Amino acid sequence: MPYVSTYVLPDVFLKYKGVTVYHTYKEGEFSEPSNNFLCTHVDDADGNDHKTQFDVRELPGFKIKYPPFLTGKDNTPANKKKWDKFRADKVEHKAQLAAVKQAIDNKLLTIIKED
Repeated sequence: MPYVSTYVLPDVFLKYKGVTVYHTYKEGEFSEPSNNFLCTHVDDADGNDHKTQFDVRELPGFKIKYPPFLTGKDNTPANKKKWDKFRADKVEHKAQLAAVKQAIDNKLLTIIKED
C-alpha cells in the first residue's frame, strides 16, 4: 500500500534563556516520542545520534525519587496510589525541566544556532 511521509517540526520541550529544547522521536517517527532523550537543534530530533541529543537522566541536576515499582511484593494498592500521585503531580516532568534548566545555566549542553 502506498504511503506519504510528511516532515513535521518536533514538539518543543522547553524554551529557556534563548535555548529551545526539543523532544526526539524513535527512528524519526512522530508517533514514537522519547520520554528521556531531548535535543537542542530541530534537525536532531529524528532519533539518530547527533551532537545536540542528550539523555536528561544523565544530567547532573536530574534528581528524582520514584515510588516503589509495582512488581512482586511491592505491587500493592498503597504503592499504586503513590504512583497515581507521582503521575498526577508530574514529578518526573518537573525533575526533567529542572535538570535541563540547570544544564543550560551551567553551559553543559551542546547548542548549535539554528539557521
